[in-house]
Amino acid sequence: MNARPDQDRGPSRSRDGFSILELLVSIGVIGIILALILPAVADSREAARRTQCSNHLKQIGLALHNYHDVHNSFPPGGVFSNELSWHVFILPQMDQGPLYAQFNFGHGKYFSATPNGKGNPHGLARIDAYLCPSGDIEHSQTSLDKVDDQYPWTTHYYGIMGPRGEKPGGGEYRLVPGFGPFGDQGLLSAQSNKKAADITDGASNTFVVGEISWSEANSYRTWVRGVNGNPMSGCKNVLTSIGQTFFNNGAGFNDISLGSEHPGGTHVLMGDGGVRFLSDTIDLITYKAAASIDGDETEQLY
Repeated sequence: MNARPDQDRGPSRSRDGFSILELLVSIGVIGIILALILPAVADSREAARRTQCSNHLKQIGLALHNYHDVHNSFPPGGVFSNELSWHVFILPQMDQGPLYAQFNFGHGKYFSATPNGKGNPHGLARIDAYLCPSGDIEHSQTSLDKVDDQYPWTTHYYGIMGPRGEKPGGGEYRLVPGFGPFGDQGLLSAQSNKKAADITDGASNTFVVGEISWSEANSYRTWVRGVNGNPMSGCKNVLTSIGQTFFNNGAGFNDISLGSEHPGGTHVLMGDGGVRFLSDTIDLITYKAAASIDGDETEQLY
């Protein structure tokens, strides 16, 4: 009996290819896998940035203590005579000795110390350890800081001048006498040269430097700038809770609250050189207590 011709067998599909249904299923599976993997990759990258941010603060803490070993005090948060910041004074301890040597500390104020009357040119130097890798804004956003039409680099790490406002038991927190609303119960404040022995509340329970990498663009200044009249650029008071909007609840430029681009909280450097990650929901009374070096508060960080 003769075999039937191949053409009589009807249409057949090559097993080497994909049907449309199989292709759609494959695409769907790939989409599900990507949906599971990509958030994990993003979380992993943010975890790495958060670790790097913490390490930057540890480096700053070590530099501050090394400065104390050399000068028998911590640096001032800002100096009125030359308007420079504590970030400048610790440059030798941050392995930035050549840059530090370029500063003329007796050559007038921040704006008058340069030939064109503009911002200090050394702010054009990027200091990686002064920037949080998760921060979106890396340059000063005010035209007053511009140098030859360039915006200088900013910082995301600010000295803590101390708490401001009413104490829980009545009265007001101490301010620097005769000046603007500069807290004076923190370790880094205007015209201050405080010592480790001045931290009577316990170094491991006292803020020294806090992270601000989340705020509005107009709140950032060059890292070189410490104090310019009333505004304090390199340090902040603790007045409102973490992540509060600029000028909210009676806060001014000196009171810009700590906050970060890290989910859930922000980093702070403690007096013993350790770094802690504060929750956005920290109790305000406890938060203010930790900003004071000598308030005799009983609140403790956990």
